[in-house]
Amino acid sequence: MQPGACIAELHEKSVSPAGKFGFPVPTYDGDQLQVTAWDSSWPSFFGKLVKGVVDLEIQTDGHWKELENVVHRNVSHVVPKIAWSFGCRWKQDQAKLDTR
Repeated sequence: MQPGACIAELHEKSVSPAGKFGFPVPTYDGDQLQVTAWDSSWPSFFGKLVKGVVDLEIQTDGHWKELENVVHRNVSHVVPKIAWSFGCRWKQDQAKLDTR
């Protein structure tokens, strides 16, 4: 099975124990703790995850205004449009979460 198909199958068959997006345990990217607390909205969850990565970058290397602006713009404008563009699929996934 191709990697993309494996990921699609994982998303099709996975069940959220909290009925939300997130993880019940801390997750890491290398040695960096990720922001993965439960959230009922995928755009909100993903935005917090990305913002958490940028916040760690700022703590480590200081402010990088251009990066912060790009991330803010993507989280506030691009991520919601991606979620919206999946329309029917999005509603199906949300319904699965709501019924579990």
